[in-house]
Parts: sequence; structure tokens; C-alpha cells
Amino acid sequence: MDGLILTLGVFGTIIIGLAIAIGVLGFLSGLYKWIIIFKYHRLNRTEVESGKTGEQAAREMLDKLNLKDVKVEKVGFFAGLIFGNHFSIKRNAVRLRKNILNKSSITAVAMAVQKVAVAEAHFKGDKRVKRRQILAAFGYLAPVIFVPLILLGIILDMAVISHIGVFSIVFTALSLAYFIGGIIAMSLNIKLEKQTSARSEELFTETGLLTEDEIAEAHSLYKTYITSYIIDYIYTVLYVVWLTIRLIAKILLTAKKK
Repeated sequence: MDGLILTLGVFGTIIIGLAIAIGVLGFLSGLYKWIIIFKYHRLNRTEVESGKTGEQAAREMLDKLNLKDVKVEKVGFFAGLIFGNHFSIKRNAVRLRKNILNKSSITAVAMAVQKVAVAEAHFKGDKRVKRRQILAAFGYLAPVIFVPLILLGIILDMAVISHIGVFSIVFTALSLAYFIGGIIAMSLNIKLEKQTSARSEELFTETGLLTEDEIAEAHSLYKTYITSYIIDYIYTVLYVVWLTIRLIAKILLTAKKK
């Protein structure tokens, strides 16, 4: 790190500042994940007054919006791991986890109807839905892919040229490209989540599916998710900037050694 800071001169301070900011945002990101888990499970134990399950709520809303051809089905394990509860364009289905599909809770109804709102946006011509699904792997897997790529670059450098150099630069650049794809996916996700969450609340009010108190709880759940997405987005943007500066420093150091 010291070599990088000295190479960049005044930009060394920026590296340190970014590292601190990234650390703080990483903490906040983890904190919000726990808040989501707590709120998700608390509201998933709170029965809705209507007694309708997530599946029934989704089906009712789809029929109301004249989307009768869209199915409601249980999401598979791997698709659920990557996409969670979601609307699948390929399968033309609102796909829900078992604990959402069969439960008559605030969480179940809120999640199910929000995915119906995503389906509605798609059929109204909102291209962000398709783009988000294409880029979803970047958004979810960018942090996981990053570390193995960097380590692979370092291992190749040490095995081939006995010091950190060309391979680590190349693989850092690949990681950077992957992170940029993640940023684009996250940006699309935040905008779409805001729009469809607001639309869900409109549907609750129009149909009376949830009471006023239940809508307030659903709004709180949506807001927590969106806040978490925004924190993750800022974190990833700063991480990309930090990676870019370090990549420039590595290139300068390598050139200097030559």
C-alpha cells in the first residue's frame, strides 16, 4: 500500500479516504442486511386481515391488471439463490419462495404484489425489467468474483515472473469491468424497485388487499430494502474508484521497474 501511495503522491490521501469510506459503508451494508432479516421475518409472522397468501394475492392482482397469462409458481433453489422472489420474463411467471407463496403474512403479500408490479411494468414496455435480468449476475456476483480473480492474477505473477506485475494488473482490470457491470445492474434495480414498490402501495389502496396499518408496514419493508440497495450501490461505486486508482498505481510501478 505504501508503494502505491508514494507513486500516486497526493492521490495517496484519496486512497486512504476511500478505504475509510468503503469500510464505513461496508458496516452499514451489513447492518441493513440484519435489519432486513429482522423486519422480513417479523412481518412474515404477522397475518394479514384478508387471510390471503402470497400466491393468492399475486394471482388476484395479475387478474385485475389483465395479466391472466402470467403464472404464479414456486421458484427453484438456484434461481431463488440468485434472483430471490422475482418476475421471470423467460417463464412468464411471478416466481416466489415457498415461505412467501404459501403464507398469509404482510411480508408474503408485500413481496408477491411487488413482483406483480414488476410484471406490469414489463408488459407496459419498461425495458429496465429485461435489462436488469440480463445484468442480474453482475449485480449479485461481482463482490464474489472479485477476490478469486485478484488472487489468480497474483498467483500467476509469482509463478511466472516472481513478483506482482502484469497478470495481477490484467485480472484487476477484469474485476473492475465486472464491478462496473454490477453498478449498472444495481442502478437499474434501485430505480425499478422504487417505482414498483410505490405501484404496489397504490394497488393495496385501490383493492383494499391490505389495511392502512398493513400498508404502512409494507411501506417500511420496501423502504428498508431500497435503502440497503442504495448503500450497496454507493459502496460498489467507491470500490470501483478505489480499484481504478490502485490499477493506475500498479501500472506506474510496473513501468518504473522496467
